[in-house]
Amino acid sequence: MVEQYLQGHNYRVVVANGKIMSVLERYAPFVIGDGKSTIEQLIDKENAIREEMNLYPCMSALQKGSQTTTFLKKSGYHLKTVPADNENVTLFYRISLAPGGVVEVINKNLLPEANQALFKEVLKLFDANILGIDVILEKGIEVDHREQKCIFLEVNSRPYLKMHNYPRYGKAEDLSIHFDELDKLEISQSDIY
Repeated sequence: MVEQYLQGHNYRVVVANGKIMSVLERYAPFVIGDGKSTIEQLIDKENAIREEMNLYPCMSALQKGSQTTTFLKKSGYHLKTVPADNENVTLFYRISLAPGGVVEVINKNLLPEANQALFKEVLKLFDANILGIDVILEKGIEVDHREQKCIFLEVNSRPYLKMHNYPRYGKAEDLSIHFDELDKLEISQSDIY
């Protein structure tokens, strides 16, 4: 399989009942340097913050094993490296919760009308009630998709919604109104699934 690579911002957009339910920006595991601490110490500090925020039911701790050290080595770093102040150090390439990735709540009201319409159209194309749409936008979701490169990664008919309750950045939204609306739907052949 050959896929186009796009450097940009990675999002999960949940669309339900023709409405934008929630938008999260997703990040690969990383730490931010302070000019004094080693990467290993920064990992420990970040893991302590995650524990204090009670993210572990959903998010994973940052790792210091061979996966991380091998990835760091590609950038000329190791666990004892002291990154510069405000330097973002990626610890693994995959944007996923399992290796320590995190999410940030994005205010869905910041999406341009064209982007909202695009995501709602994807829901219609699949004739679905709810979809988790994974998308990369070169400049960001707050910029009209027609003014930048945009790649859809996949759509999820049963999106993992628990992560919306455990953002590392931003405040978790109350999505109960959307769940109530979904519960009222009459789904044909629901007993089969």
